[in-house]
Amino acid sequence: MAAKYRRIDPRIWNDEKFQKLSIEERLLTFWILTSSRINRCGFVLWSPGLASEETGIPRNRIDTVCDTVCDTVFWIRDPASKTIFLPTFFKYNPPDNLKAFQGALSDLHDVPATSLKSLLSKTKVYLKPSFHHVIDTVCHTLSDTVCDTVSTRNSNSNSRKGVAAQLQGIDVSPTVDSSKKSASETKVLGGDGGKGIANVVEHYQSHHPRAQPGDKERALIRARLKDGFSVEDLQAAIDGCHNSPFHGGENTDGRKYQSLALIMRDASHVTQFMEQPVDEPVMSEKERRGRRAAEQFLAMGKDGEND
Repeated sequence: MAAKYRRIDPRIWNDEKFQKLSIEERLLTFWILTSSRINRCGFVLWSPGLASEETGIPRNRIDTVCDTVCDTVFWIRDPASKTIFLPTFFKYNPPDNLKAFQGALSDLHDVPATSLKSLLSKTKVYLKPSFHHVIDTVCHTLSDTVCDTVSTRNSNSNSRKGVAAQLQGIDVSPTVDSSKKSASETKVLGGDGGKGIANVVEHYQSHHPRAQPGDKERALIRARLKDGFSVEDLQAAIDGCHNSPFHGGENTDGRKYQSLALIMRDASHVTQFMEQPVDEPVMSEKERRGRRAAEQFLAMGKDGEND
């Protein structure tokens, strides 16, 4: 998942390394920093075709330009997995809170097997101390077969040597078999599998017994869990939506807006509904109309007493 916004230090224009780049190389630098191919951990899924199309740099030169950029600004490229890693990404794009950081780490699921993942532990220097245990857990549970996968898949010995040279001197954290993910990793990467999704669906059905959420709704629940929300958070958001007078039908259209897809649409919707006051019991539209009528009747009585 690409971040919606990226921060770029304006001092880049005075950076000695950046000034060495040609106009074409500077263009590609900004494309890498701002394109949809970069995730929230600083990993770029390199696509020469897309890069050429969006920058206008000829396809037959795009890889050469990319190599020059990476060599100049000290980004690390793994040709075998078509991945680029920006070691200082968190320095300029630090996560705002723990949930945001957990959501960022969930992007690692979409990164191909690459030895560059082992460099993630080195980014701790740019993170809050309270985040260190999280990244330590993730780095510890990264597959120990990553480097073997890269070297096996890459038949070009020069590429292997290039990646090995870039990794020289880097301390790689201990790893375990990726098929045996620990419970701590599951929690860090946001979600507790199909059971957690089922629990959220069942809670929604407690409000709508006839509802049959499909693949779309389950995918949205899975995405919100990866964002760092717990099952309890999502259940609270469902309750909050159903406790909202507006979403319950008290609006100009008289329509209810309580679909599971709406509640789980994105992180901001979940947060909005979680913060909805729940001091009063959830009422149906019929009960709300009855309550308003009673309040109006009592108000009329008080006005009569005042007269």
